[in-house]
This record gives sequence, structure tokens and C-alpha cells, in this order.
Amino acid sequence: MKKLFLLVVVFQSIVSPAQNLTQIVRGSISDKISEAPLAGASVSVDGTSLAAITQANGAFVLRVSIGRIKINISFIGYQTASITEVLVTTGKEVVLDTYATK
Repeated sequence: MKKLFLLVVVFQSIVSPAQNLTQIVRGSISDKISEAPLAGASVSVDGTSLAAITQANGAFVLRVSIGRIKINISFIGYQTASITEVLVTTGKEVVLDTYATK
């Protein structure tokens, strides 16, 4: 019976697909001068199809894979900005509160 249990455990570890670990990246985008939230700004992860649009309070939420990512921020009338080398790890959400400049 013990051999059967061990065989099942080993087989499951070989056959089961690798887990894709993810984490939340959230934050807000505001105007640099007035500090007013920017609703409708585009926030995307470079090299992926992951993207979000900021809400009325400038907030966004993305679920991304673990690792280092680059966040791109764009909004009509503002300079496009990038936040490079964002380290996303398990166990803790990443919070990015940033400002956009005209």
C-alpha cells in the first residue's frame, strides 16, 4: 500500500503541469502638477497583452506573472512613461503610485 501511494505521488509530480505563479500589481496615476487622478490612462505590461485602464480615482489593478516586468503608462496629452525593472514576487502585492507629466 505504501508503494502504491509513493508511486501515485511521484507520478503526479511528473505529469502535473508547472504552476504559473502570479501576483497583483496595483497603483494609481495622477497629474504631476495638480495631483488630480487621471481616469482613463492606459497601463500595460511590456511584451505582453496585459493592460488596464485607470478608474475615476486613477487606480488600476493587473495580475501578472512573477519576475521582473516593465510597466508602460500612456494618456492623451501626457508624455508616455515607463517603469522598468519592477520586481514582482510571491507573497506581496506591488504598489505603484506615480505621476504623469504633460
